[in-house]
Amino acid sequence: MSSFRKRTAAIQPKLPAGAKLSPHNGQVLVSSGIPSLDDLLGGGLPVGSVVLVLSDRYTDYSNILLRYFVAQGLASGHQLHLASADMDPQKIIQRAPSWTTTSPTPNTSADSPAVQKTTEALDKLKIAWRYQNLPTGDQDTARRTTGTTPFCEKFDLMVPVKPRIIDQATVSYTDLTQPRNTSEDANEDGNDKDRNQGITDDYEALFAELAHAIEDGGFSSLAPAAKAPAERNILRIGIHDLASPYWQAQSDESCARFLHALRGLLRFSFGVCMITLPAHLYQTESERPGAVRRWEQLCDAVVELESFNGSRNTKATAGGLDCNGFFYIHKQPQLNSLVPSSSKLVTVSGNQLSANNLAFKQKRHKFYIETFYLPPEGGVSERRVEPRSSSSSSAAGKTSKTASSGRACSSLDF
Repeated sequence: MSSFRKRTAAIQPKLPAGAKLSPHNGQVLVSSGIPSLDDLLGGGLPVGSVVLVLSDRYTDYSNILLRYFVAQGLASGHQLHLASADMDPQKIIQRAPSWTTTSPTPNTSADSPAVQKTTEALDKLKIAWRYQNLPTGDQDTARRTTGTTPFCEKFDLMVPVKPRIIDQATVSYTDLTQPRNTSEDANEDGNDKDRNQGITDDYEALFAELAHAIEDGGFSSLAPAAKAPAERNILRIGIHDLASPYWQAQSDESCARFLHALRGLLRFSFGVCMITLPAHLYQTESERPGAVRRWEQLCDAVVELESFNGSRNTKATAGGLDCNGFFYIHKQPQLNSLVPSSSKLVTVSGNQLSANNLAFKQKRHKFYIETFYLPPEGGVSERRVEPRSSSSSSAAGKTSKTASSGRACSSLDF
């Protein structure tokens, strides 16, 4: 008996809803909710990464990115975990924008019987009968990358998400504005359900909550196959204004230790985190302090929004009346690769990504990022040519008559 066995293709695991594979390094990506931001970061947010958004001094544009991030999680059916120390985290999801369903209509759906019959009839005419039952690569790729859930929805900032959708979603909160029970109070009350009892550091309390959500929720990739869920899902973590004065810390290194531990926890899990940080509270007018630079190194991607409101760059402010501010990318995500994916896949800046030529716009219904251009010097108004006077026209007529007579024109001729 021959020992030969036909080599078959390995069964690829099914991607979570609202996720796709990066064409650059095969990394699983999820959308931030803003197509232009996904393009600048190489196609989306890598699963297992930490994205840091540096807030502006005078405006609240960074929280718009966080609301888009949360709204895209609701649209894709992802599980959410929101945390804040200066406001109720439920307000973050309540202010998230709503979206327009972009799924195909029943008349044009690819799964409808009429479309399937037409496709089968065309396939029979194009290929031989022995190849009809073989799976096609295009169909398999479309099913794994797109599926029934769009990668990025179209959101409307003017319409908040409906409370019915929030009630149907799986959302957990870490409200650090509420006082926690100490170990003595917990022993007297007999309440052992509080995992943060005796913890006075907000960073340690939040990390304990996130570790519990990842391990008990089945989002860890290190869990045994028997305990792993049949269909994977994505955990989206949103942290509002990290390291603000409302965060209680035992030492100055608490925030750095938290980011280091969070990055290691998410690297082996089906989760992605977006953090807003008010960096203007720590920096001076001349340079950014070392603490902010250390926090940036402990994250996978760092972006900054600088509004034109209160900006000292008068030339850029006057030229960017259509824009709301500059958008800087201080660090690109670089997971499973030596080169960032955006160096080959970005299209917003015409494949010439620069840290100083991007601007963001907030319209009534949407928020997007585009390339920043200065207007031409002198304005863009139409040039108007004044009509020639009668004296100049008569002089031109005499000159033409003299030239037509055939004699040479001297310097004394008028």
